[in-house]
Amino acid sequence: LIASGFVERPSRAQHEASGARAAGALDRANRNAANTGLVRAVLCAGLYPNVIHIEYGVGGKGVGRARFVEKSGEVTIHPASSNHRRDAFETDWLVYHD
Repeated sequence: LIASGFVERPSRAQHEASGARAAGALDRANRNAANTGLVRAVLCAGLYPNVIHIEYGVGGKGVGRARFVEKSGEVTIHPASSNHRRDAFETDWLVYHD
């Protein structure tokens, strides 16, 4: 989180003044920094409430066209989107902005 700028690194004076307490706070703030799945989930949930699930037909990823579904039903990808003609994705979820 510090490397991304999300959490500020305390100054040397602040760090020395608070000693182990500051070090413990940094450890707590960064304890999930290596958990990319969690970081992605938090960013998606917080920044992009519009999420669609990708469903694949018989044969799975890369075979046939993918179907995009949200809670209100099937959605289509805009023809100008870089995802419009793709048949397979890294995950089964996409976020969008309308």
